[in-house]
Amino acid sequence: MASYVHKNNRISFEAGGRRFEAVGFLNEDEPYVTEEELLRRVPDIIDMAEWKLLLSSGTPLPAEVARCSVGVVKERYSDGSAILYCLSKASDGSWYGEPGYGGLWPCSTVVLRRCT
Repeated sequence: MASYVHKNNRISFEAGGRRFEAVGFLNEDEPYVTEEELLRRVPDIIDMAEWKLLLSSGTPLPAEVARCSVGVVKERYSDGSAILYCLSKASDGSWYGEPGYGGLWPCSTVVLRRCT
């Protein structure tokens, strides 16, 4: 049986007239990556402003995405580095955010990027 490879996850969807993709980022047998490595692998992660626009569109996220924690960029710096924020769904259906996992990002997370 083939091993599960997180980075092969690709979930495309539309919200607010824009196309997005939720993607995995881990190679086979990786339990997590650092924030820096995640940004290297997926440099075009959406930011908080785009996340808020996505949520305000009224289009629900695909169930496969809503079950995960979602990583978005809280702040991006001119040198290419960034601070990532981990967003999780509360039991009441709202989303809340916190700094991501002490800099380590596990397989329970996907990141969102905008498709052009």
